[in-house]
Amino acid sequence: LRWIDVDFNSGIVSIEKNCGDTLGGLALTELKTKRSRRKLPLSPVLRNILLDHKEQQDEYARSLGSLWQDSGVVCPNTTGGLMDKATPNKAVKRILSARKELPRGLHAHSMRHSFVSLLISNGLDVVNVAALAGDTIEIISKHYAHSFAEYRAAAMEVVGKSFEQLGNNQNYLSLSDSF
Repeated sequence: LRWIDVDFNSGIVSIEKNCGDTLGGLALTELKTKRSRRKLPLSPVLRNILLDHKEQQDEYARSLGSLWQDSGVVCPNTTGGLMDKATPNKAVKRILSARKELPRGLHAHSMRHSFVSLLISNGLDVVNVAALAGDTIEIISKHYAHSFAEYRAAAMEVVGKSFEQLGNNQNYLSLSDSF
């Protein structure tokens, strides 16, 4: 994610580039699919987190002076360049080793899984989940079928409770009354 892809005024984050390995090393590359290119709404909480991060990054860059190589990315390496792909996983491993109560085997991609699972558990439909994740409906349905099943069961529980409340109300119309 590049800073120029974050529009703080309109509250939109544009996913436009990927950090990829090239013959010349790490570089910003085109996304794999058209679906990957998308615009995401920026919540006020995330907006504030990004603004604070930008301020800290700018302060750190000033402290490095000419050593800072501004690549314009939100999460650069320690000197401002593109971050090696292994770095996020190393960070997750450090966190897991320090926090024994967290589940083992997590990796940076686990955050994507958590993002999608949270969207589903909060009732977002598969069409919008797929759009936000940059995937197809089929891929989301296949990989997260268990989450949708749990959500459907909870939804049916709501329907059941609604019928139960109707049954407790003597003023409701019975199905047999219509015959």
